[in-house]
Amino acid sequence: MASELRIDLLRHGEVAGGRKLRGARTDDPLTERGWRQLQQATGQSGPWDRVVSSPLVRCRAFAESLTGADLRVDPRLSEYDFGDWDGCPLDALWAEQGDALAAFLSDPGLVTPPNGEAASEFCTRVRAAWDDLVGSPDAGEHILVIGHGGVLRQWLAGALGAPMAAHASIEWPHGALSRLRVYLDPPHPRSVSLAFHARVAEGLEPRMNTDEHG
Repeated sequence: MASELRIDLLRHGEVAGGRKLRGARTDDPLTERGWRQLQQATGQSGPWDRVVSSPLVRCRAFAESLTGADLRVDPRLSEYDFGDWDGCPLDALWAEQGDALAAFLSDPGLVTPPNGEAASEFCTRVRAAWDDLVGSPDAGEHILVIGHGGVLRQWLAGALGAPMAAHASIEWPHGALSRLRVYLDPPHPRSVSLAFHARVAEGLEPRMNTDEHG
């Protein structure tokens, strides 16, 4: 019998520490505003049967504050590892290594940050986590995933059949929620539809000049 799985994808809220290239090695906490963004984003969207979170504190702390659902922390949902650039202020990075940073941002499949994670490795671990999430669901299950911009964009692109590089063109502000509907009808292939994307709580729109990473 066919069943539907609802998956809410929530990017963490605003993070302390200013504009950084914030990846897997940088574990800054949420600001008070970041907490409010997540509280308002989830206020009308639950309840959930399961909550899945990145291990980084900007996602995990809020996940642990939710009650009434099973919580799973998945290390594969950590943000992209920017290597030596991870945690660097963006303005300084542009000033000191602007050409290298521009080359990476224009084609991360060909350019890897120094001592960082290859884009193919990032894609493999992130999409493996997605396959496990939808591999053995309970019928009618509603799941909340709290993650990072890079990870969630990669999931969305993959779920909709887009190539790996397409995720860079998807905007996903801090504290924004998207919903996927996954239709399961074995032995037929699963299908996915996007119910809504990047819904932001009213009155807490993302501030300008925030970083797009992490």
